[in-house]
Amino acid sequence: MAGSRIHALLVIVAAGLALGMSTASAATEVYRVVDSEGRVTYTDSPAPDTPSEPVELPPLNTREPVELPVEAEPLESEESAAVPYTRSRIVQPKQDQTIPPGQLDLVVQLELEPRLQTGHLVKLFHNGKLVGDPLSATSFVLTDLIRGQHQVWAEVVDAQGKRRAKSDPVTFHVKRYRPRK
Repeated sequence: MAGSRIHALLVIVAAGLALGMSTASAATEVYRVVDSEGRVTYTDSPAPDTPSEPVELPPLNTREPVELPVEAEPLESEESAAVPYTRSRIVQPKQDQTIPPGQLDLVVQLELEPRLQTGHLVKLFHNGKLVGDPLSATSFVLTDLIRGQHQVWAEVVDAQGKRRAKSDPVTFHVKRYRPRK
């Protein structure tokens, strides 16, 4: 229920920011500028040495924000009847993939069937250690990789921290350039 309230609050804040930015941009003047080669650009601050002409914009089409309904808290039976994951596997990097010299970061992609369920989080493990906090995402970036063999796997946990799925580990290798002596 707390996640639903946070989600609704974020949507309302985003809508307010978008409305505020669109109102501010409506008050800004827009100019049409044609350069010496005939290319047309539009700007809110033309260069002083370039001929420009103001553009009349139509009024903005605005609408009052709509309040979103707050989702009801799931019943005990609904939560226990959650769809089990039939597939949980790392699809990127591939097993025994070699990361070329110069590449320090790597995207790790988890494939789940069905998709990640509401309230579930993914824990990513790199060389046996948890990477950051569990997230409601299936893509992660590992940074500053060092030379050698690495292993990653992922676990899906529910709101109570109970493991719902675990991928098989994937081993990959990082190469580093060694200057010749």
